[in-house]
Amino acid sequence: KESEARSSTGISITSFQNQRTKFSNSQSTSYGSSFSEHVSISGNQIQINSDDLSPTREDSKISIIGSKLSLKFSENDLREQKSKLDTSRHLSENWLAYWENEIRSSSKGNLFDFKHIGLLTLSGHTNAVKCIYSLDNESSFISGSKDKTVKLWSLKLHGGNKKNQQTCQWTYNHHKKPINSLLFLDSLRMCVSCDGSVHVWNPFAGKKMFQFDNPTVTCMSNLSSPSSSFVVATVDNFVRFIDLRTKSFAFELRTCYAPSGSIKSIATTDNLLLVGFSTGLMSLIDMRTGWIQESCKTLDNEILQLKFYSNDRFLSSYSDGSITLSSIKDKVQVQNIIKCYSEPVPFISVNQNQLITSTASNKIGIHLDIDKTSQIPFSVNKLQPDIFKGVITSQTYLPLNRLLLLGSDTGDI
Repeated sequence: KESEARSSTGISITSFQNQRTKFSNSQSTSYGSSFSEHVSISGNQIQINSDDLSPTREDSKISIIGSKLSLKFSENDLREQKSKLDTSRHLSENWLAYWENEIRSSSKGNLFDFKHIGLLTLSGHTNAVKCIYSLDNESSFISGSKDKTVKLWSLKLHGGNKKNQQTCQWTYNHHKKPINSLLFLDSLRMCVSCDGSVHVWNPFAGKKMFQFDNPTVTCMSNLSSPSSSFVVATVDNFVRFIDLRTKSFAFELRTCYAPSGSIKSIATTDNLLLVGFSTGLMSLIDMRTGWIQESCKTLDNEILQLKFYSNDRFLSSYSDGSITLSSIKDKVQVQNIIKCYSEPVPFISVNQNQLITSTASNKIGIHLDIDKTSQIPFSVNKLQPDIFKGVITSQTYLPLNRLLLLGSDTGDI
């Protein structure tokens, strides 16, 4: 009766006498598992295979009192089972705090919420990390350093490593000078690195493809996917387009008509190219015709970085700590000036309507609703020395994982 009653819940518990059982222990363990010499699991049944089981036996691991079945384990049994557990995939240290924060987070969508949680330290470079570029799936990225190497990393986002450290997958070491810029072309699955000369290599085969030596390149930018070309700025203040299918310069464009300093940053959108100079001058160029649509200066300070926020708006950071949001619908027009630092802002990342900034004093700024024309809400946090050692020298944001990669002058990421 008890067996029939319990089978209604999906599990039947049946007591068998050894002289009446039709299944041997070897048969039941072939498709089940065993608690002890008296109990085995077969399918959805717990089978008690003992004829001397008694509720009064003290050495037995099973006892039946009335309608209750009890399994009793000693401390040695529990310790033995615990030693067999695979803890390599268990959350440890800051990973537990990270996932607790993710679960409890009230952030809507994929907005970044900075919580001072250091998850990984990636060591391998012997000098400052000058640039970081994430591959398209965010499971890998490349980093360029003053040590003249580019490293390929696999980003393992789990808490299995108790030391929270990882090493690189492969190192490209054909450069002769410090690396200043990196790109990854999704359409051809190729990496591009620059130390003044441009190197193109396959990160998956670990093979150098070809190299461009002249003229000297100062910065680079991708074109809209699935283009097989990219654009570089050179010391003679021209921008040149390199086509990887022909392995040659496709064409070049003039960026200004008067002396304007050296090119510090370039950014591209569908058909437009934006060039920023050390004097604060900006040139807007139509890549289809090569015409300079406009040259203007919004602030009298050196431009450090340009970043398109949308097809008709862009962000620019300056050496005095200012950040401007400008529109290019009719002409370049400043919509807002963000001033929350008294030092240069060399690193900016865009995530939806968020702006993520960092400075050499290890300050991380989160600016919300940057498309507003009124005062933009923001928060500035200083990195704690126990989670980041050294000075920030590069920054990349991973929007899919909502994580921030920071390069240090010590060579760590």
